[in-house]
Amino acid sequence: MNPKTILLVDDEKLLRWGLRVNLEKKGFQVVEAEGGENALELLEEGRFQILLTDYLMGGMNGDDLIVLAKQKDHNLKTIMLSGYIKEDKEDNFLNGVDFFLKKPIDFDKLVDTIDNALGAVTK
Repeated sequence: MNPKTILLVDDEKLLRWGLRVNLEKKGFQVVEAEGGENALELLEEGRFQILLTDYLMGGMNGDDLIVLAKQKDHNLKTIMLSGYIKEDKEDNFLNGVDFFLKKPIDFDKLVDTIDNALGAVTK
């Protein structure tokens, strides 16, 4: 198992592609999913250390995806990307979100957050 495996979920194809390319340059293995349903299928097929998901997507939103993903793998670390994060972040933590990043994404902060999440996985 690669200890740097990320499942990246966003319905914006160009954003997904850009994040994947740049994260791969940093040494991460990234698998893309275009939505929550697709992500759940991929979670059945393989093991990921990080679920990096957008909040607002067509179909299943990021909150619902995280709840279902954590049911499949309670050790999965989750990072929510959103321009629509709730004012009270405590509400988000109740749904299993481990880390938040507000869009537009600061790539260096994203990499730091992923490293923090991976540290929590390997401890």
